[in-house]
Amino acid sequence: MGTRDLSHALTAAVLAGVLGTSSFAQGAGLPPNLQRLQDAAVAAERRECFFELWESAPGTLRDAAADALARVAPAGRRLDGWPSIEELALAIHVLEGEALADVQADPLVAFADAIGLLVVPGVATVDPERGEPLTVRVHQVRRVELEDGLDGELELGLYWVAPDGSEERARREPFPAQAFLRGFPMYVRAPRTPGSWRLVPEVTRGDRTVRGFGVPFQTVAELPEAGLDERLELLRTRGVRCVDGAGWAQPAAPADLPTSRGVLLVVTGRDEEPESFHHGRHGERWRTLAAELELELVVLPAADVVGFLAAGRGPTYLLARGDAVSELHLALLGHDVTLAGLVLSTSMERPGPALPEAPTLLVGPRLEADPGTDSEDLQRIEGGPTPFLTEPELPELVAPWLRERLEGG
Repeated sequence: MGTRDLSHALTAAVLAGVLGTSSFAQGAGLPPNLQRLQDAAVAAERRECFFELWESAPGTLRDAAADALARVAPAGRRLDGWPSIEELALAIHVLEGEALADVQADPLVAFADAIGLLVVPGVATVDPERGEPLTVRVHQVRRVELEDGLDGELELGLYWVAPDGSEERARREPFPAQAFLRGFPMYVRAPRTPGSWRLVPEVTRGDRTVRGFGVPFQTVAELPEAGLDERLELLRTRGVRCVDGAGWAQPAAPADLPTSRGVLLVVTGRDEEPESFHHGRHGERWRTLAAELELELVVLPAADVVGFLAAGRGPTYLLARGDAVSELHLALLGHDVTLAGLVLSTSMERPGPALPEAPTLLVGPRLEADPGTDSEDLQRIEGGPTPFLTEPELPELVAPWLRERLEGG
């Protein structure tokens, strides 16, 4: 199975507990505000895993995965909504060459895919003799009932996967299957050498063994004795994955930008927390583009857009992707706002009436430049099969248009 790890950024709003209750995963033992953050981290990790495989997959597997996502999408999904972690897990198996029908018919695979690991402390100092002791809270990230053949006893193994891909067993124990529904602790030792590791669960039932999704973990030479960054403190004490496993890098604060030609305002939809936009390579690509264009990168839910624009932070180029487009329509109804530019990654063929008049770029499936309707204020380019599947290439697709606007073209 491909690399299944990722990092997560955090805001003071989450730490203050302003978010609502968790969708599930109460077995992780976190309070609701932190569980909501962890749910968002898991979703971002699955998206990153999917896109890592997607970008290296041949066309046949990409087509099969796109078809799988279309087949497993619920009938009542919002227009252009992001896939759930369950749907992504199925599509990941397809990208790895498995048949969708076989994966859907295998209860052990579904059970393994639903296993979540919360490691406390979430970052360790190197102990070359034994490794720092850790508690791993095993739980379900989504509810998977015990089907026939999964009752009784299961064996759970935890494996450390090193940066070079080598593995070592951390622990292996039998547990009653019912224990996974409630959650339980396991006790392991951290790796004895520094680096970015993954802790991967493996479930055995009889003569079958299936691996689930690993979580990131980092060992370092030393940590400050006091004055830890708020995010690192939360990782260390609660195991909430809220910092970058590659070095705890956070997006640059506005004050860190040497110059600014305006704001790149990204609007998130219902299926994406603003913090998770910064996750992994996805966030790195957008941060790199914003820095190259000398734009301040700001990520907000649609409900906060009007207030942000009223504050007058300078020329604002707004980007909405997927179901954030319909969320933006609702948020802007009855409001008169001004934008320097508007980018929509959507299946809609035209901007809605609630959106402000501004130079607009539409990126969508089956969209292409149309001399009959395109103008200086409305341009179209073709993206992937869906807005979600356009995500890896979206920064590259919109960069020329943004540069042209910034240069006064």
